[in-house]
Amino acid sequence: MQDRLKQLLDQLPQQPQRQDSTHAQLADLHAFANRLGLYDAADAIKMMINPK
Repeated sequence: MQDRLKQLLDQLPQQPQRQDSTHAQLADLHAFANRLGLYDAADAIKMMINPK
């Protein structure tokens, strides 16, 4: 992992487990991946959400 991304991740506190749907969690993960510049990962997540 790039040092800058590792620093950002280390600054985030652990979050509680979510009880919403897998689809909703993947949608949020897609937004985070895009924001972090992880575009290939975001595209893969998008295909999981909307497999067309």
